[in-house]
Amino acid sequence: MKKKENGFWLTLGLLGLLLVPLIFIGWIFLGVSFQAQLELNAVSVSSWVVALSTVIIAMLILVLATETWCLRGAQIE
Repeated sequence: MKKKENGFWLTLGLLGLLLVPLIFIGWIFLGVSFQAQLELNAVSVSSWVVALSTVIIAMLILVLATETWCLRGAQIE
């Protein structure tokens, strides 16, 4: 395998590990939401925005960690 392929698979694996708990939490949240009436108020909308931004920041951190790992490998060579 080439080094770029290793970075791709590492990123894909880390993203998969991030998505598993996210899907689980979303499944629980949506199950509770569908049992009750779905009301959009300021609190629920802000909670969704915070959750979405947290996931986006986590993905960006994964990209940064992968790039740092690749740069470290290049620097060692």
